[in-house]
Amino acid sequence: MKRIFIAICVVPMLYFTGCKDDDEGLDTGQQSCLITELNDDGDIIVFNNNSDGKTTSLEFSYYETDCNYNPSTEEFVCDSSLVQNEIKLVYTGQLITGAQFFEDGVATSIDLVLTYDDESKLSKLTYTDSYDEDIYVYEYRLEYNSADQVVKVEEYDTDNGSETLQLYGYEVYEYVQNRLNKVEYFYENSNNSMRKGKKRFNNRNKGVTQRIAPELSSTVSVTVDDKFNPFYKNVAFLLYNESFQFFVSENNFLTYEETEAGDSESSYSAVYEYEYNSKNFPTAFNVVFSENGVKSEEFTASISYECK
Repeated sequence: MKRIFIAICVVPMLYFTGCKDDDEGLDTGQQSCLITELNDDGDIIVFNNNSDGKTTSLEFSYYETDCNYNPSTEEFVCDSSLVQNEIKLVYTGQLITGAQFFEDGVATSIDLVLTYDDESKLSKLTYTDSYDEDIYVYEYRLEYNSADQVVKVEEYDTDNGSETLQLYGYEVYEYVQNRLNKVEYFYENSNNSMRKGKKRFNNRNKGVTQRIAPELSSTVSVTVDDKFNPFYKNVAFLLYNESFQFFVSENNFLTYEETEAGDSESSYSAVYEYEYNSKNFPTAFNVVFSENGVKSEEFTASISYECK
């Protein structure tokens, strides 16, 4: 369900000790911790790691529901089945440069290429898939400031029937004293924004349609703690979660306030409470969601590590 989240420094492995020695107030613990499992409110994500500390694959499962209309009874008949998923990571040296996606042990048609800049910072993710003999491409492009913080993520696609990648939407990140403070989302259609973790290639448009310039969709204000976020610049987990807000934040979220743009008065919020291990890594947390000031959902999650 991917409810909660989202190289490490320069190399995208899952051993964490923090990326900067000069970050005041950031408590990263004295030794490295390797993520082995995430329990996301009952959804289990297993991190398979080798002896070098590299994550080689992620394994997870979910129930898929298939519904068919029965004209004789005028009702829909639905069947649920458990789908086993695996993301196998491809490395070039220390960098994750590709991934293979499997469902129930069978490779999907999705191809992924990751590109890095001269300083080994992730700069581009390009997904390619085929559907009904057509080729579809989605691409994320990341921009950084002088402090190596992600300040913008652009999303391009070819879903409008064109072979040329066109801008679909983008996210802008702002920091105060080196901590994530605000995110602005700009999209053609706010219902399909990256922040909602949409599965790539699920909704394909037939024929060429006129593109609409992205407009402000929503604004998010956040507060964070002074502990290290284990999903910060975690390329492996980003490929599972498909959301950048946890990928860009060096600290763990404490509060999250989202307000939709335009005439809508809808607002969404979340409050996070954590438990930490002796290395100050979050091991368990509780999240309370509210919509328009009314509590709408609450759940818990836990993270398991192998610490040195």
